[in-house]
Formats: sequence, C-alpha cells, structure tokens
Amino acid sequence: MSPAWLRLSLVLTLIYIVLLVVAGIRAHSLALLSEPEHNASDFIALGLSWFAVYLESRPASSTKTFAGAAPEYSPPSQLRHAGVVAFLIFYGPSSRLRNPGNVQATTVIWVAATGFVLNGIIAFLLYRTSSDVNLRSAFLHQFGDALSTAAVIAGGRSDR
Repeated sequence: MSPAWLRLSLVLTLIYIVLLVVAGIRAHSLALLSEPEHNASDFIALGLSWFAVYLESRPASSTKTFAGAAPEYSPPSQLRHAGVVAFLIFYGPSSRLRNPGNVQATTVIWVAATGFVLNGIIAFLLYRTSSDVNLRSAFLHQFGDALSTAAVIAGGRSDR
C-alpha cells in the first residue's frame, strides 16, 4: 500500500472523529460519544503504520543498514489511552443514570452507517496490501471497527 492511501485513511479517520463528537453531542448519544476516543487510537495506530511504511521505503545508509526491514513491527499498545477511554466510557453512562436524556436514534444510525462505510473502505484498502505486518494489523483493526459500528447501528435501531 502506498503511503498516499494510508494518509487518506488518516484524513478520513480524523474527519470521522470530528463528526462523531459533533453528532454525539447533538444527538445526546453515549454510543457516539464513546467512539471518538476509540477512533483517536485508530488514528494513532494508522499513523504509526504510515510512519513504518515510510521508514521501510528509505534506502539503507552507513548508520542504518537494515533499511526497509527494521520498522516492520506491530504498533505499541495504547495502554494509558485505553485506561482513559475506559474511565470516560464508565463515567458517561453513570452520569446519564442520574440525568437521562432522549437519544436521537436517526442521527446515531446515520453516523454509524457513515463509520461503517469509512471503516469498510479503509479495511478494503489495507486488505489489498496485507503482506506487511503493520498493514495486516491495521486491516484487522479496521475490520473489527466496521463490525462494531454495525452493532451501533443495531443499537440505534432499538432506540427507535
């Protein structure tokens, strides 16, 4: 996969993060508001994959003799980020128990459908070049995200 496709994936992911925040606030949806943190970790993982592919494309030098082979590793886990996300996901619903609001299910469904399409497109682009371990891990992650957004669509339909 060319770095241009990874950059496009990064841009699409960033646009989707902004869409999720705005739509989640407007729709009063915890499902949508819990997704931007998750997609921020996707953005970081895609960025690390893009950086690894960029490093792989550089020629060897007198100080870096392994050139393209060295950066092929899975991106590090985002443990601290996951802890913050877990806290926010817990805090949001606990405050909602004290002060429930009406969720705009139609907005949830449309935003989740947009995410399903974007994650599907990114997963398809990554699948085409999944021989690199970085891109393979990014593909599997994006595929899982597409499935989770399908669950959000189902949740939005149940709120109707």
